[in-house]
Amino acid sequence: MSAIIGVCGTNFCTFVGDTRKMKLEDGEWILDCDGFRKVVRYSDSLLFGVTGFLNRGEKVLKPLSRFKHPASVSMQMAANATMEYCQALAKRGEMPGVRNYLIGGKVADGRYMIHCIHADPQTGEISFRDYRPG
Repeated sequence: MSAIIGVCGTNFCTFVGDTRKMKLEDGEWILDCDGFRKVVRYSDSLLFGVTGFLNRGEKVLKPLSRFKHPASVSMQMAANATMEYCQALAKRGEMPGVRNYLIGGKVADGRYMIHCIHADPQTGEISFRDYRPG
């Protein structure tokens, strides 16, 4: 499994994650890589991370690939794009296992927060939750 820890305060947001990437081989999950970055600084005001299983060749930032200018992407835009991406993968049966996305940073009113998106392809459930300091 994989993990990301997100911490959000009144004037900051930070993530830290492990670097293991697993792959499915002969019906078993095995370690594919021990240097895979699951947390990415997408722009000056947006962090993006993923836990769970990715398809071979799938990039961490794939849900945000529709955007051409990272600096113009808000947290809500990133969350909407990620939820749509998860729904499309689940509908096509291309999500190999449970997956969680964390999107953190500064919102329009200047506060910091974390969006968490949980996708379970077995149940078809995709849930969304906000975390704010306080």
